[in-house]
Amino acid sequence: MASKPFTGAANVASALEIKPTTNNPHPVDTINIQNTGSGAATVYVKLNGASEFSVLEGDVPAGTLKIIEGLRDLVALKIVGSGAAGVITS
Repeated sequence: MASKPFTGAANVASALEIKPTTNNPHPVDTINIQNTGSGAATVYVKLNGASEFSVLEGDVPAGTLKIIEGLRDLVALKIVGSGAAGVITS
């Protein structure tokens, strides 16, 4: 995944599922989340073997870049937060 735009959803159920390994056959262990929107974002992840998404990173403030390292077995992530928007790269 070179980069993927996102718009924060109202809740986890309605959030778009983003798969960092799309177009990238290699494991992903670092995610960059650039929140250029007007509201804070909360990052939810699903790891290999998990049945549900869980909070990985709470409150990525508007106008900031958050680098999350050390992820293993990442299957997908979701961004939740009214007004949150930006780009995810891995």
